[in-house]
Amino acid sequence: MRRLPVILALVLLVGAACGSTTSTNKGPGPSLGTQPPSDTVAGGDHPLVGTTWTVTSLIDDTGVTAVPTGVSATLELSSDTQIAWNACNRYAGSVTVTDTTITMGQIQSTLMACPGPGTDVEAAMGSVLAGTVDYQIEGSVLHLRNGTRGVDLQAS
Repeated sequence: MRRLPVILALVLLVGAACGSTTSTNKGPGPSLGTQPPSDTVAGGDHPLVGTTWTVTSLIDDTGVTAVPTGVSATLELSSDTQIAWNACNRYAGSVTVTDTTITMGQIQSTLMACPGPGTDVEAAMGSVLAGTVDYQIEGSVLHLRNGTRGVDLQAS
């Protein structure tokens, strides 16, 4: 679908226009290094597929920022071929999952206006969840990285 690049560009522009939150940690965040298989983490705690993941941190080249109070954003892979996430708008579509990456296919979304800090979270997620994303699960935390951008999510 050709609307995805336009939608992502709009989300990023709105996010940039709304400003940013203060970074709590300098640096681009941890690199992913060697990664576990996609189905479970050590001890079988939280599988990538079938777990609802809640965004806790946003990462860019300036540092790590906590998700603002009152903003909720989640991500779930219902299978190794389907993904859905939301912050203000809802996104869903196809993916290809390997042991270390998630590659986005066609993604569709709603087009609601997102006031306040939810816009920043949505823009950050949109910039990370584009193309091929590296992932790693450590305990109950899912790390997603796309270049210098990333999000950390907690199993919920």
